[in-house]
Amino acid sequence: MSESKDTLHPSMQCKSLRSKEMYYSSPCSMGELCDSGAYWCLKTYEATGPDRAPATPQECGPDRTCFRG
Repeated sequence: MSESKDTLHPSMQCKSLRSKEMYYSSPCSMGELCDSGAYWCLKTYEATGPDRAPATPQECGPDRTCFRG
């Protein structure tokens, strides 16, 4: 993957990645970093994915074994 992890395109992020801003009346898009910086995985309901790596927009890409596109 030639794209920097800092700029992962929204379609390249896992659909299991969640942030509390997603539940606001006008949610931030997953293409931009949400203000809180608090993310979790829907598969584990923790700040890490099933592979125990961090659940963040920068980390949750197609190179992860748990990725859901």
